[in-house]
Amino acid sequence: MAEYQQKVLVCGDVLGNFVNLWVRMEQVLRKITNFEMMLVCGEFFGSDMTENLRITKGELRCPLPTYILGPVKPDAARYYCNVAGGEIGHNLIYLGKKGMFTSASGLTVAYLSGFESEYEDEFHFSEDTVDRLIASITSRPNFSGIDILLTSQWPQGVEHLSPVAPDVYEEEDLRSSMLITKLAAALRPRYHFSANTGCHFERPPYRNSSLVARQPGNTTRFVGLSRCGNPSKLKYLFAFNIIPFKYLAPGQATEESAVTTEFPYTETLQELEIRKEQKKQKKPNENIRGRQFFFDFASVEASGAPDNEQGSRQVKVGALSQ
Repeated sequence: MAEYQQKVLVCGDVLGNFVNLWVRMEQVLRKITNFEMMLVCGEFFGSDMTENLRITKGELRCPLPTYILGPVKPDAARYYCNVAGGEIGHNLIYLGKKGMFTSASGLTVAYLSGFESEYEDEFHFSEDTVDRLIASITSRPNFSGIDILLTSQWPQGVEHLSPVAPDVYEEEDLRSSMLITKLAAALRPRYHFSANTGCHFERPPYRNSSLVARQPGNTTRFVGLSRCGNPSKLKYLFAFNIIPFKYLAPGQATEESAVTTEFPYTETLQELEIRKEQKKQKKPNENIRGRQFFFDFASVEASGAPDNEQGSRQVKVGALSQ
């Protein structure tokens, strides 16, 4: 299995602090080599137009193939290309708003940028957005989970049942989302990374199955990352080793550590269903768009029709493939 193991670096909010990030990355790369890629789950560009243009013009060069999500603020939108999968700087690939890609090593990475809202736009996602993304991924043959999930927003309830609490910067609101909870529950990522709070949180892994139902499932490690260069020096960069799901031996994906907890999202998912029912009662004559997903808390599964907008695609590190 060692030959399939990959090294991945993940960053929270960069916010235009490119030089600071590059310096820190170089320090990491001097100690640990052969990273496949870096993933950025937070806002990449900042308010300094000059620094941002140095990136898009190729003057500042990413030390690693780096994949970024869509913008969460209107001011940053101008620096993104219109085509998902496009290179917007040296070694810098824009993934788009939502979708999934498979790296050259076979790692499956799903992503969703923006914040929860009733309606979808460039900077927000709706329940319909999430339902279509779930459908496009879980409809794949033999789906049993993914390797990595990147979301701008934190999942609501992630701190539930955890023996440790998030490192909160200046008592900021986590701005968590029920819909991100729904997404994480359905996709069952082995790692889930979020940013956009200024907080740091490395939750003990939780199981995506029920002991009562005796149905094994993989475990998920949630990591919330802070902002690059934050004054409290909260962690914003995370390095880890991972073997792609498809190369794991039978039973390896369901192995648990001594600190693994129960599934933390049951209450949040129940609240989400109640919220949906209340909306139906308020608008009895309105046609409900999209598929409805009903969670079996024993196996946490979802089903639906494929999403053809931004579905799965193969992306080779260092090269683009649409």
